[in-house]
Amino acid sequence: MDGRSWMDDIDWYSVVASMSDGVLVCASDGRILECSDGAAAMFGCVPEEAVGRPVHELVGPCLCPDGRAVSPDDPIGFSGESGSFIRGLMRPNRPLQWVEFDPHRPSTHNASTERAPAVVFVLTRTSFPFVSRDDDRIETSEEQVVGPNRSVERASQRTSEVGEPVDTVGDLGQTVGRYRSTSEHGVFAADAGMVSLFGYSAETLRTTDADQLLVNPSHAKTLREKRREKGLLHREEVHFRRRNGTSFWGLLTSLPAYGEDANVRFYDNIIVDITDLKETQFALEASEELYRVLAEHSVDIVTRHAMDSTYHYVSPSVESVLGYTPEELMGTRAIDITHPEDLGLYQQIGRALDEDARIKERVRFLHKDGHYVWLEVTGRLVRDPETDAGIEYVASSRDVTLQVESENVLRFAAQRLRILSDISQATLQTTDLETVCQVALDTLARAVSQTRSSILAFHEEKGYAEVLAVRSPGDEEIDEGTVLSLEWLHTYDDLRHGRDGWVSDLNTLSTSSPLLNRLEKMGIQSFISVPAIVENRTVGALNIAHDEPDAFTFDDVAIAREVGRLIALAMRQKQYQEDLVEAKEEAEEMSRLKSAFLANMSHEIRTPLTAILGFADVLATEAQSPHDELARLISRSGHRLMETLDSVLQLSRLEAGNLQLNPEPVNIIEEVREVITLMEPRAEEEEVDLHVEMPDHAVEGQLDAMAFFRVLGNLVNNAIKFTERGGSVNVSVRAENDMVVVVVQDTGIGMVPSAIPQLFGAFRQESTGTERSHEGSGLGLTIVRRLVDLMGGTIDVESTKGEGSTFTIQLPAGPVRRGGVALNS
Repeated sequence: MDGRSWMDDIDWYSVVASMSDGVLVCASDGRILECSDGAAAMFGCVPEEAVGRPVHELVGPCLCPDGRAVSPDDPIGFSGESGSFIRGLMRPNRPLQWVEFDPHRPSTHNASTERAPAVVFVLTRTSFPFVSRDDDRIETSEEQVVGPNRSVERASQRTSEVGEPVDTVGDLGQTVGRYRSTSEHGVFAADAGMVSLFGYSAETLRTTDADQLLVNPSHAKTLREKRREKGLLHREEVHFRRRNGTSFWGLLTSLPAYGEDANVRFYDNIIVDITDLKETQFALEASEELYRVLAEHSVDIVTRHAMDSTYHYVSPSVESVLGYTPEELMGTRAIDITHPEDLGLYQQIGRALDEDARIKERVRFLHKDGHYVWLEVTGRLVRDPETDAGIEYVASSRDVTLQVESENVLRFAAQRLRILSDISQATLQTTDLETVCQVALDTLARAVSQTRSSILAFHEEKGYAEVLAVRSPGDEEIDEGTVLSLEWLHTYDDLRHGRDGWVSDLNTLSTSSPLLNRLEKMGIQSFISVPAIVENRTVGALNIAHDEPDAFTFDDVAIAREVGRLIALAMRQKQYQEDLVEAKEEAEEMSRLKSAFLANMSHEIRTPLTAILGFADVLATEAQSPHDELARLISRSGHRLMETLDSVLQLSRLEAGNLQLNPEPVNIIEEVREVITLMEPRAEEEEVDLHVEMPDHAVEGQLDAMAFFRVLGNLVNNAIKFTERGGSVNVSVRAENDMVVVVVQDTGIGMVPSAIPQLFGAFRQESTGTERSHEGSGLGLTIVRRLVDLMGGTIDVESTKGEGSTFTIQLPAGPVRRGGVALNS
């Protein structure tokens, strides 16, 4: 030995370069010297278990290039030349697998070396066997070459013994046909599988040129050239035509048999029907093409990712969405351009994909120009159908930036409306400004992150601001009611002119103020102040502070402004209430002064008027006085004036609350008779019939007798006054349940319906001014209504213009819980 091993003689570069699925090195006696991991995987073992074992224990029978059948005792299968052939691997407890052996012989080797290799095989898996079962193998003996007819006959015998007219490939289910052809492709032997595949009889096939079985016969020349170039085993996918005109795809495998002159004697051929596989392949190619076209023309970004999440396909639309070209993203990962706040989503996405879930998430990606774009990513994991292992991730990403921004706007609007609704509700439920302000701060805290907040009311004329409400957990340095000088407020000048005060970082301010110094000691770093404006005047401010710089956004400021407007409305409402109370008190005071004035004036006028009436009565009693008519005129006018003064005086008493009644049992019948007796002269004078309807028995009421007399007297007097001559006035009394009902009905002028609601107002008549046709102060019915109310009764009116009016009084028949001094006449 020269110190070189047999491995040094092997052209390892050529072996490895031609290696596909595994490498197997065998000695001349068939023992395995070297076995790669891939080859061992084919055998169903580890390399150590294969080394040293006879190769025939792991491989089945095969056909050699020279046409000889290889027996297990001759595992190498040939001597001298190299070639390719198909061999079945007998894997323990596994289905049969077919492999193409590509043998390489060392250029030289030392025969005395025990481990000298006879051949090095490069193994390649194949799905289509050259032979399917040992008993169906086409024999390559000399007998078959010499007697082709007998070969077909023996094939038929084997077919009948097996009981299947058509052979199939293992578990795949494809139809298989075998035939032997001349070097020029003339068929001279065919099995039953060929008959089944093409529909011709065996005799017809033996006389057929194989080229005529092609859909495109011109392709035969190309096939022969490729077969000659290959020299050994040749495999080609060919489109065949059947007898009935239909076509199918077949995998044609041709193995040449060489003679002693090194020329091809014949070809052994196998055709496997792969139509279903080809159709699947065509469909897959069409699907892939459609996928590619859709991806390249889609507005969405279509991406494919390796299992380590790197991009290995990016559709062109990425450039219009994110600004990158597909080439710029190839080899990178999605997380490289993801917003830092969204990186946590990838763990969630990864778990979902591993569970074969279809994910749909919104993620922010960095645009090439530096801003972020919201993408809605939909994706799934693609698995290998055989091993179930993950192959890649496929995703489609859609730009939803506008949608997200719109949703944020809507979310902000909804939040703003909730805040405004809560504060508005509080404004309606209470009139206390401090309570409304506290609710506003508590509600605002749910929407805007803050450390403390407060609401101030400005008293500009006094030079200070009052704290109405404060929200500062654990800090009571500034509490409700605290008074701050306006000079302390750093933002007061902006607020006074209706501008917001917004400080993002207190440390960056170049100015100072007592309030800023206090805020700094409190740890405040940023704050917002918004004005509360009422009728173009700043009346207060809403303040929000935080102990971190840059804590507030434009949305926070917008919400604060809305709350500031509500606070301004609450302040205006309080001011209106205060003004209303002040106006009410002023009106009540004016009413009291009016009543006092009327009462005083009535007394002042009543005293001299009493004297005037006395002198007029004296003159009227003198016989045949030349002044009789003047005396009667003075007396009548004086009594009219006295009635007016009495009405004014009584109304002023009622308005001032100085008139209280003394309820007592009263015989209503007697009171009515007394009024009728008093009013009969007036009725006779006006030529009005006065009637009364009363029960024979007594009717009692619990009321003030003088008040009742005044009420009934006013009603009867008005009925007579507003009834034309020849008309009538009817007064009726009846007891009804626990009430006494008195009705005064006339046939007078009546009223229009629109005049009734104002009938009981002071100084009110249907006709007013100088056009009045009936005298009176317009106070009678006002006094009637007040007295009836004081006695616990009711009064109703029904009237028709030109037909008359009906007044109905209902007074309690039982005791009335009222006390006081009896009404004086």
